[in-house]
Amino acid sequence: MAKLFRDAVDKIKPLLTEEIFKIPIEQKGSNSFPTFLKEELDKYAKVFEKTINPIIEEYVEFESLEKGIILNKIKQFSNSLLESINLHYQGKVLESIEIFNNSLKEILFEEINTSDKIAAGRKFYRARKDNESHFTSADLFHIKFEDRIHVTTKRYSIPGFPALYLGESTYVCWEEFDRTKFRSLWFSKFKNTVDLKIILIERLEDFLTEIEKVSKDFQLTFILRYLVTFPLSIACSIKVKNTKANFKPEYVIPQLLLQYVSKDDNFDGIKFPSTKINYSKLKNVPSYNFVFPIKTNKEKGYCDFLTSAFELTEPTSLEIEEVIDNPHNQNTVHGYTTYNEEKHFEIIEGLKTVYDSSAFGKIEKRLNVRDCKKISNE
Repeated sequence: MAKLFRDAVDKIKPLLTEEIFKIPIEQKGSNSFPTFLKEELDKYAKVFEKTINPIIEEYVEFESLEKGIILNKIKQFSNSLLESINLHYQGKVLESIEIFNNSLKEILFEEINTSDKIAAGRKFYRARKDNESHFTSADLFHIKFEDRIHVTTKRYSIPGFPALYLGESTYVCWEEFDRTKFRSLWFSKFKNTVDLKIILIERLEDFLTEIEKVSKDFQLTFILRYLVTFPLSIACSIKVKNTKANFKPEYVIPQLLLQYVSKDDNFDGIKFPSTKINYSKLKNVPSYNFVFPIKTNKEKGYCDFLTSAFELTEPTSLEIEEVIDNPHNQNTVHGYTTYNEEKHFEIIEGLKTVYDSSAFGKIEKRLNVRDCKKISNE
């Protein structure tokens, strides 16, 4: 059986280069969002049915004798996502939520385990834009319950519903602020003090890199999991077509997913790629976002779960760091640079910048040697 699985993996992997797996997705043409989403989901199902499904049928035996069980799951899940969107458009919000939640329960728990674990001690970063005041660590945590009126609608943000948003790097935080002036941002390093369970929306390139760390005997399980849940990745990763619109349909499914996580004890958060980044311009630069919704609700203060699960540094900025210390020759050993040149990005077309030598790398280096502390939740 193990050899059959390895053979299946060898045949499937070369097929996972299709354009259909590229996320985030840009909307083109004049079609409505529901129509565009249906086209994308249909394209994925057709590619899967034509190229990958025959291999699964040949090499994989399921307890059920049903033919095309993985293909049917993909189609059922896609149909549920579309139905949820259409119900939302009809103003039937409660029915939309119910359809979405039921589809996730079936996909996530009854068929395959899709949770990923973040071990305690992982680093994250969070940014906040300067408002002419000196920020404290509490200012970099989630919006207080008494200030929830300031929580607006975003891809993984529901109006009035606080959540903690973190990035893998200061670079991705900057991109999420639409490349605002870097000197106008304050940053804190966060660290989780407990293991966390997340739903993972992952780019194909990163997924393929990750499964190479797994024994080939078990890779097929991860591949099938990725393929079955990919309709969710599509629905959550479509770029906003009209950035000035009050209602952004591209946010409906991500917000439903956030609601689901907030109420389900099996998950603590979501990891997802940014729709604002051109990933082809990055190499070895961590560039995913995380959202951890509140799990408790109070009149004032912060979520008890989040304050117990995370600690953070006092915030700083590039300007503050230059005031504190601005040596002439940084990051050198015996006069030679110690930057990792395999880690770079490209903001100016054709100009590759070594990450560690950039403002992002420098601010992270300072934060990474500083202690994290829990914030007071009194």
